[in-house]
This record gives sequence, C-alpha cells and structure tokens, in this order.
Amino acid sequence: RVHGGTYLTFMPVLAFSSVLAIKVVLALALRSWTLWTLVLLVCGYGVYYFTRAAGAPMLHFSPTAINKRLVSAARLLNRRYSPPLWAPFAHLQTALGARLRSVPHVEFRREFLFLADGGCCALDWHADAAQILAADTVPVVVVLHGLTGGSHESYVRHMILSIAAKGWRSVVFNFRGAGDSPLLTPRGYSAAWTEDLHEVLLHVRRSAPAAPLFAMGFSLGANILTNYLGGPNAATAAHALTAAVALCCPFSMIRKPEHGVPRLYDRVFTANLVRFAARHREMFALHPSVDWKAVEDARGIVDFDAAVTVRVFGYESTDEYYRDASCAPRLSAIRVRTLFINAADDPIVPAAVIPHRQIAANPSLVLAVTATGGHCAWLQHQSPLGEAWTDSCAVDFLDAVLRLDASSQ
Repeated sequence: RVHGGTYLTFMPVLAFSSVLAIKVVLALALRSWTLWTLVLLVCGYGVYYFTRAAGAPMLHFSPTAINKRLVSAARLLNRRYSPPLWAPFAHLQTALGARLRSVPHVEFRREFLFLADGGCCALDWHADAAQILAADTVPVVVVLHGLTGGSHESYVRHMILSIAAKGWRSVVFNFRGAGDSPLLTPRGYSAAWTEDLHEVLLHVRRSAPAAPLFAMGFSLGANILTNYLGGPNAATAAHALTAAVALCCPFSMIRKPEHGVPRLYDRVFTANLVRFAARHREMFALHPSVDWKAVEDARGIVDFDAAVTVRVFGYESTDEYYRDASCAPRLSAIRVRTLFINAADDPIVPAAVIPHRQIAANPSLVLAVTATGGHCAWLQHQSPLGEAWTDSCAVDFLDAVLRLDASSQ
C-alpha cells in the first residue's frame, strides 16, 4: 500500500519527465536535422560556386598558330574569374554593377567634334592623355559606352583607369546627345549607325597619327563597334585600328521570345530612352515624322524605336531596323583583331544568341565566355564594387596584340 501510494504519487512526475525527455530528444533531433541541412546547403553551394560560377572563361577561336600565340600571350584572359561568394547570380550582379559600383573620379578634357551632317559628339579625353596628344607612339583607346550612357558611367571610368594604369591614352566617344552633350540634329544614335564612329576614329587618328589605335565598346557600343568593323568601312577600320574589344555585345536584335530582353530591363531601358528624348525634345520636334505622343506612351524598347529610331533613320519598320542593326552577319568581314567577352548568364545577351561558330570561323576574332558575370558587371570577389574582372583582361589583350605584332616585325 505504501509502495502503491508512492507509485501513484510519482505518476505525474514520471509523466512530466517523459514528456520533457521526448521534447529534448525531438529538439536535439530537429537541431541536428537543421544543422545537417545547413551543412548540406553550404557544401552544395560550394560545389556550385567552385565548379559552375567561378572559373576561367571558355575561349573560342580559329586554331591558327598566331592565334594560339596571341591567346597564350594574353595571360590575364586565361585566369580564373571569381565572382563574390555572396553574389554570383546574374540579376544580382547586373543590378549591383549598375547601381552600387563605385564611380571613381576621373579628370576629362571635353572636345566637341562637329560631324559632316551638322551634328556633333563629345569626346572626353582622359586628362593625363590630353597632355600628350603630340604625334608619339603611346597607344590611344577609343571607348564606346552603352545605351543612354556616357563618360559618367562607373564601368566606363573604371576602364579608363585600367587603360591609364598601362600608361596609355584614352578618349570616351559620347554619342550624339549623350553624356550631357547637346543634340544639334533631330537624330541621335542607333545600334546600326556607324558613320559617327567612322568620323571619330579618323579624327583621333589625325590627332595621334603615329600611335597604335584601339577601340573598345560596351553593350550597345560593342554592337556599333562590331557593325563598323564588319560594315562598309571595314577596309578603313582594318587600316586605322590595331585591335578592338567588344564587351557584352548583343549580336542579334531579332530573337526568339525566350531570348528577348526581360520585361524589367526592358522597362528600365525604355524609361532611360524616353528621358533622353525628353531632354532633347525641342530638337526631336523638328523632325516631321517623330510621334511624340507615342514616345511618351512607350512601354518597351520596340515602342520607342517605332516612334523615334525607325523614323529618324529612315527605316520602314522596326523589323527592318533590327535586321540592319544585328552585327552577327558582319562578323565574317572583320579584319581587325577583336576580342569579344560575354557572360553565359547575361540576362540581356543570353548564351543562346552568342554566335560561337561564326566567331571561331574568323581567324581575326577571339571569344571569351565566362559562366557568370551578368551584363557589364563581372564583379570580383576581392573588390566586389570596384573594377570589373574584364577591365584588366581587355587591356592585357590589346597589349598582347602589340607585343605579338612587335615580335613578328
């Protein structure tokens, strides 16, 4: 009876202890499960980062003896690209590169070049370069910015500093009305129009007749540059330019729906284009066929091009304009040594539109494709918001061409 009473007395204690023990076991099990899940996630991400996100670019080129020497000489092009551990993803890189990348201070000397049709463009010479414009042999690099960009852009300024670090001169070609420059004609610029670039290169060549002349373009600027290199002035380009670099070149303006510009980017680009047109509204209003109501209502790049670009450049339709603006068909005509650098995860220029075979078929061209990098981003692990990985690679490639040419003389 005493024992039974004792048993009954401790029944609640035993029950409570059992429940507590179960809770402790479950908590430990849950904690262990959470810990192992975290470990697996970290390991999985590590495998993804080191096997997919980071790595040396894939190189595509015609395997001629001189190309093999060139690619070997451009040693930085063969180095590993390591994006930030916390930002290897395309959209994140693109956004950070566009919005948060540092904007270094660069001294420019602005020169206005008046063009044959009465228009003008602004040439921003790097201040150090402007002091040595005599006819010497110091290389000059002409830099073309992207859509609605200019010499104020962070990616342009970081490249200018990389060029200066090599001891070379540089000048930013701000398209008509871009970079806070005036628009003197009711026509700005387009992805297909290369005559302005032609006049700029001839002017720079006259300014530095004995110097090696290079050209470098980003995004839209890369497309304009490529169209020029393989267009009607291809022979002049081959004579004037020593080498060129095209970063994030779009290649084709006519794409399948699944390869088009994502809606978010399309809206951002369109808003920038509308602001550009509004800034020069008085001049665009002088063109009789510009539909200003359609400009204000534009919700996509196609809408803006239909309202402005097609009309001021004399095309019948956006399809005709985009066919003419696509530079891929002109790759085979390029005779200037040119490096194309693209990222396979570029949300604006997806890997599917990169013409690997066409580039590899031309012995003057080299294509480098990184697994990651976004659009004009290529943030680096060691300096996430500083210079892009491609800056030193591009300059090193141009230097490799110079060294190769010098050794063959």
